[in-house]
Amino acid sequence: MTQKLRELLLLKTAPQGEAMDTFMAFLFMSTCLAVCGVINGYVLVAGGAADSIFRYLLRETHLSLILLLPVLLPGLFSRVYSVILYLCAAAFTAANWLHFSLYNAPISSYIASVMKETYFGEAYEFTLQFISAKAVFIGVAAFLLPLPFLILSLHKKRRSRAVGLLILFAVTSLIGIRLINKDFSSIARWNYMADFAVSCAESRKAAAEFNAALTGNNKLPDNISKSGAPGRIIVLVIGESSSRHHYSLYGYTRRTTPNLDALRPELLVFSDVISAHAHTIPALQEALTVGVSENPPARYALIPILKAAGYRTIVLSNQPLLGKNDSAAATLLGMADELRYFNLSNPNGMYAPTAPDGLMLPEFE
Repeated sequence: MTQKLRELLLLKTAPQGEAMDTFMAFLFMSTCLAVCGVINGYVLVAGGAADSIFRYLLRETHLSLILLLPVLLPGLFSRVYSVILYLCAAAFTAANWLHFSLYNAPISSYIASVMKETYFGEAYEFTLQFISAKAVFIGVAAFLLPLPFLILSLHKKRRSRAVGLLILFAVTSLIGIRLINKDFSSIARWNYMADFAVSCAESRKAAAEFNAALTGNNKLPDNISKSGAPGRIIVLVIGESSSRHHYSLYGYTRRTTPNLDALRPELLVFSDVISAHAHTIPALQEALTVGVSENPPARYALIPILKAAGYRTIVLSNQPLLGKNDSAAATLLGMADELRYFNLSNPNGMYAPTAPDGLMLPEFE
């Protein structure tokens, strides 16, 4: 019976060493990814995005097994692929773990937009601000913990076609059973690294569609008009990385906003306002556009509306120009009649992060 079973599995024609190397290489790389999966599962559970590390591992294993199939191939390709797979998994794990240590939340696709819209000066400042022994430990640990299993897998160089086909059959059978009730995209997104990659692609597509809609032939309503005294000037000040809790205008003990404090009797100060989004760029997309309940619903940019009403629009910015990597907010502000970017001529150097916003004030005199 045992002899017939061996012949059925085609193991008779494969040397025992090849069969064992194939199985162990696959097992060690599976363990390598599982180590990363445990860390990511911990981050998801601690961040409230999952209810159990074990349950997360059971779900994300489906895609991990598919990603591991090229390890079964003979030759140099499988070893190079194993190294690349390890580097991708370890790098994502390090980023996810570090993000959680800083913000108590798993990494999200928004970080990709932030990285794209960040210039060297900001990245350098961020690194100096958050670099610490803890951050270094997290980065090193994320790469070192799964590394032994990668090395063990790389030492198993021989491959057995029979064992490879057997593992392939087992994996496809498992995925096939899942596909009865789920589509493949939902199964793939059970793996948080894959879900992050897909979310980044979806965010990029949504941003492109948003920009295309605003810069396209989106006809404004015909009934736009300007009211108020002739020569009226409207000044909209947009600031970020600032909190009302540090404004003396809102009761902070230090006099951080003396000029606004002096104007308090003339100001309309809002005390209960909810932002449209938790992050800067999406919040500005909402603030600089107007949604209209038409059939179909439409969204218009604020600056073209002001221009249609007869205003000359000027944007003064201390932000850098990032070219194709500019955000949707930069696209919206770029619709103005005149753009003045002060960071380009700053004496401290192009895109200098230390340029004070006060250098724009003389333009109002």
